[in-house]
Amino acid sequence: MRSLWEDIDKKAPFFEQCVSGRMKALLFFQYGASLLRIAPAHRKFVFFDILSQTHGTPEFLNGLDLPLAHFLKEHLLPAMNDTMLWLMSDHGPKQGVIRQRAGFQAAVEFSNPLLSIVLPSWFASDHPQLHASLKGNQQSLTTPYDLHSTLLHLQTYPRAPPRHPYGRSLFDPLPEDRKCEAAGVPSKFCPCGMTFAVESRRRARYIDAMEAIMKRIRELLEPVA
Repeated sequence: MRSLWEDIDKKAPFFEQCVSGRMKALLFFQYGASLLRIAPAHRKFVFFDILSQTHGTPEFLNGLDLPLAHFLKEHLLPAMNDTMLWLMSDHGPKQGVIRQRAGFQAAVEFSNPLLSIVLPSWFASDHPQLHASLKGNQQSLTTPYDLHSTLLHLQTYPRAPPRHPYGRSLFDPLPEDRKCEAAGVPSKFCPCGMTFAVESRRRARYIDAMEAIMKRIRELLEPVA
């Protein structure tokens, strides 16, 4: 696969969306489907980077919806009994119309990119403490250092992973009031320092709206949390 992408990079630079009339991401999904089909019983670690499909062109993002949904439903879902799925981004919107119009919200999302983890259905009953920690850490500040420690934890379990100056496994409880300094986040990217003034007469409405939105998000995530 590496030799294929080295050749593709020569013919289609990073920001180009297609190769020979096909979306680059479709090649990843095709390769992933083949890997699952050819070696279903072997342990695998697979990392797909499809960010180039929308990097600098977020208006193309919805073009990935159907191909990604098809890959997850038709190829990965049947393997979920022994699979851990991570859907993640390296950062939120940092350029383009979305960043310009969303203002403060875009700045917050830039430093808090998507991370969604899907586990086998039996995980919660077989490993209640690990599941409780993972679920509780949704409210804590986490970083790629923690994701690395979590991957190491999967390798070393039931032993603890090697210590890291900043990284902590998401299978261990993290403090809800974790600070950027403790997590290894530079102040420039620390979401905790992003504040703005709110008129007191409008404060109650902002809080009510925020709580309603968070409640709805938790309801939507509950089936897979």
